[in-house]
Amino acid sequence: MKNVLIISYHFPPINNIAARRYGYMVNHFEKNGWTPWVITTNSEGSLPQEIPEERVIRLGHHFQINEKIDHSKISKAANGIKGWPRLAHAVLRKLNFRLKAIDRYLFTWYKDVWKRRHEIKQMLPKIDLIVATFDPATALWLGRNFANFYNVPWIADYRDLAALHPVARSRFAQFIDVRIERKLLATASRLTTVSESLAGLLSSVHGKRCDVIYNGWDHGEWPQDCKEYLPIREIPQMPYLYYAGRFYEHQIDSVKLLMMVLKEVGNIALVIRSLGPSNIEIEINEFGKKIHVDHRVVMLSSCDYQTVYHEAQHAMANVIFEDLCMDDPWSKGTLTGKLFTLLPLRPPLICIARADSEMGRILDITQKGKLLYSVPEMIQYIESIAKLTAPESISNAVNQFSREVQAEKMVKMFNEVTEDKAQCEQFA
Repeated sequence: MKNVLIISYHFPPINNIAARRYGYMVNHFEKNGWTPWVITTNSEGSLPQEIPEERVIRLGHHFQINEKIDHSKISKAANGIKGWPRLAHAVLRKLNFRLKAIDRYLFTWYKDVWKRRHEIKQMLPKIDLIVATFDPATALWLGRNFANFYNVPWIADYRDLAALHPVARSRFAQFIDVRIERKLLATASRLTTVSESLAGLLSSVHGKRCDVIYNGWDHGEWPQDCKEYLPIREIPQMPYLYYAGRFYEHQIDSVKLLMMVLKEVGNIALVIRSLGPSNIEIEINEFGKKIHVDHRVVMLSSCDYQTVYHEAQHAMANVIFEDLCMDDPWSKGTLTGKLFTLLPLRPPLICIARADSEMGRILDITQKGKLLYSVPEMIQYIESIAKLTAPESISNAVNQFSREVQAEKMVKMFNEVTEDKAQCEQFA
């Protein structure tokens, strides 16, 4: 067995999509000849852990102390910057000089981990490879420096873009950011990311091979011992579309588009299990009142996964909201973890996103749902589901996007990278 050290700020028990990527994949690494070890944060949540706690080194505190996303639920201990770094951070934000390749965790979590590197080395066996996953970028800096410390290759994993992300900021800031990221990745043996579009962007800018490892789905993500389903009384007694998770600003137009469809189709509800933030919840509720569909838009608070599972399984369709705007090249490749988590469930998927989104390709391959981006086609598809004419899923196609298959792809890459390193040392 070889040993891989995974550096991930997000890891169970914190229950978010970021924690699931390696939270579930690590178990499949071990089946394929690689023992996983993890450096992460102390966190709270309900996500089960797939490897023994003695193989997890927890330092510092995760910024999120509650599954409900709200500013009042952010840990000040994990998020706080003191002294001159705090002042510099405030000044740069005021000047719209925002960097993604350098973040505030360099002054908190990085220090917590790096100052104990010798102690960590004593706790671990011989490490053969390091994988560090963004975000935050601090995880990548730790991966780079631990790889040098151990004299082993490292892989930079991107769940989203960092310096290449078109976050609102000056062009000069992004120019500097890209060059910092290029320096950060100079020693990386390979890059990985979650979609073909993002892989193309990262590879072309940084001149390194970038493999696609989809977020995937895992049987362990949903309850196996299912209690009898008791309908929640707040859910209308009519067919419903279902969304469970948090909201982001770029999703609002998609949510409103679906609400306008509800106004046209009638006798269908939208049930939301929201993780916040509260300002977006308020905006959705106010829009529902404005177009007179508020009685069919049910906003519920977060709940246990047993309930979410049953509500998702009994839905007419599960919904994914993404960006409709086509002004940038990167959102085309946004393949949220929620997409894969919902693939093995019975109901079809309605993915509301830009017309060229890669989600459309996944849905075409699996025949599991439809990518939609206009009111007329959404009405037509929802009516087809109501008449039970929606296509059946193809189990073999769905299986190729499982985390087990994705982990096998990643382990193959582990072997390639370590063999390349060994050959280089042999001929040095």
